[in-house]
Amino acid sequence: MEWKVKFSGRVLQFLCAFLVNFHTMVYSMVAIWPSPALPDLLSDNSPLPSGTISVLDASLLSSILYFGGLLGTVLYGYMSKSLGQKRSILLAVVPEVAAALCIIFARDVNYLHVSRFLSGVAGGALQIIPAYVCEISEDCIRGILGSILGIVDCFALLMGAILGAYLPFYSVPYVHILLSGISLLFIFFPESPQFLMLHKKIPEAQQSLNFFRQSVPKEKISEEFNRLRESIVDSTKSTKEVVTLKDFKNPSTIKALVICVVIFTGRQASGIGTILNFNGLIFQETGMEMNPNLGTIIFAIVQLISFFTMSLYIDRFGRRLQLTGSLMGVFISYIPIATYFYAQSSGLDVSSLSSWLPLLAFSGVAIFSMGLIHTPTIIMTEIVPTKLRGTVVLLIYLITRIQSILMLQFFLPLIQQFGLHSCMFAFATWTIIEALFVFFYVPETKGRSVDDIVKNLVKKPPIQTVE
Repeated sequence: MEWKVKFSGRVLQFLCAFLVNFHTMVYSMVAIWPSPALPDLLSDNSPLPSGTISVLDASLLSSILYFGGLLGTVLYGYMSKSLGQKRSILLAVVPEVAAALCIIFARDVNYLHVSRFLSGVAGGALQIIPAYVCEISEDCIRGILGSILGIVDCFALLMGAILGAYLPFYSVPYVHILLSGISLLFIFFPESPQFLMLHKKIPEAQQSLNFFRQSVPKEKISEEFNRLRESIVDSTKSTKEVVTLKDFKNPSTIKALVICVVIFTGRQASGIGTILNFNGLIFQETGMEMNPNLGTIIFAIVQLISFFTMSLYIDRFGRRLQLTGSLMGVFISYIPIATYFYAQSSGLDVSSLSSWLPLLAFSGVAIFSMGLIHTPTIIMTEIVPTKLRGTVVLLIYLITRIQSILMLQFFLPLIQQFGLHSCMFAFATWTIIEALFVFFYVPETKGRSVDDIVKNLVKKPPIQTVE
């Protein structure tokens, strides 16, 4: 089913990328929901008819999202291969709306636990979105389109913090339902050409490519189609469509896997997600007199501005330079705040610094963390072969879901045992290690076709210059 419009192909690509990322928006708003909601739920003025919830229930509300994510990652990974990327993404609306309804009709905390679990299941569809956006994109704007996920994510975090802080408890889920409804407009866009071609649907693949390349000369469309056909169909003539261990023995695939594991686990190992989830507690520990909701809002505003600026230049400066720069920026931002917490734990008087240094340091973390969070998604969709992309994404998301559960579960006990400064120094250490890894091991991918990147991954990449 296609939308008969007279837009150019690039306009359609941008529109499609925004619509499909409405699922990202809903999930990000849900992910940050506990930050403004928990203070009320734990207070004597709890909006639930059953009254105040326990600390154990509050902790479960944060972690159960990722338990649902484990199921969703497997479920949607399988569905995307059997039903297709488009249908799987559209079906994510079902658990999204069900999760919102659980909050609307909530009478006790069990309704909220079910809601969070269902939201985690719906979040499993997010693994499909970067691959789909990559596959519909022209090479020259692939980085910008991939960055839409990050822009939507940052905007959703900000909106989630604001709506949670200022809207009534039972009103917020109606916004989630509205956004899920808007995402259904994605039904008017076709499946990606690569997915259709991989499943031997050649005429449909041609139609899909024509749809996303409107206003492009026919000879260029034919050239791109033939290149895709050669790289996907011809390369799988003598192999089974089912992914096996043999497919992972190629040196390029091994290198791609190593890169993906390091840069994706680095998103949690660098502490960015943990800081966002516990920023109220962390700001409280600094001694600053700041409302926790205000801290979350400021952090989200800085991230949004930073990532929007970064996305404008990702196809100019390249992925490797951007990721390396982000890691170094986060490292530099961590050092003063880690030193501040160490001095504070040692009994030194840091009151003269408490009014500005923590806010400045965490603003630096927010600014530079955007490349660290979202650039890995773009790199992964570019360096993994099309046939293995779904399997690799599934594997990476499973690893990071488990990592998120562990980080959120053990962060508070660790800071009680070793101090907040130790965790900050550990986060800083990881960022400098990963920066060296990215600089020396990750190839530059900007402006290159996905097929060329995969074929030459084990070769020394040419030096990229800024034009």
